[in-house]
Amino acid sequence: MFNLSTLGTLPYKVISIILILGGLFFWHTTQVELKVQQAEANVRFELTQQYNKRTIELKDLSIKAQTELQNTVTKQQKEHRDKVHNLNLRIDDLSNSLSNRPGRPSSTSDISINPSNGTCTAGCTGQGLFKDDAKFLGWFAGQAEELKEGLVQCYRQYDTVKETLDKFKADNAGK
Repeated sequence: MFNLSTLGTLPYKVISIILILGGLFFWHTTQVELKVQQAEANVRFELTQQYNKRTIELKDLSIKAQTELQNTVTKQQKEHRDKVHNLNLRIDDLSNSLSNRPGRPSSTSDISINPSNGTCTAGCTGQGLFKDDAKFLGWFAGQAEELKEGLVQCYRQYDTVKETLDKFKADNAGK
């Protein structure tokens, strides 16, 4: 039946099997953990590579958009300078054309114009202005026109920049 001699070595065999199984389990757990860490490192590396690639692409796109925007703004500024130059030429021509007008009299007794509160039916043209007054009004109108052109230029540049930025954001969002 039972051999008592085999019964004495049985606990040692069981303990040996348990130790071997425990060692194998520990080795397996260590190997699995090592593989998981390697997989995480690989995924992190791949994500970093993709991120770096996308960052470089966005920087290149940004530089391209910035260059295009700068070219557009430079073109608009040149158009503005040309308009102001033409306006200054018109003001100079106006000043030169006023040379035959009479100057303002030195005293009020020399004025032969009778002021009235009546309305001008033919329209106000400024024909009765003295030379200095006409030059001043021409200069003042030129300054107002230059400010108006500057404001229009500012709005154009703002709209251009805003449209370009919105387009850039829309084209590159969430990629």
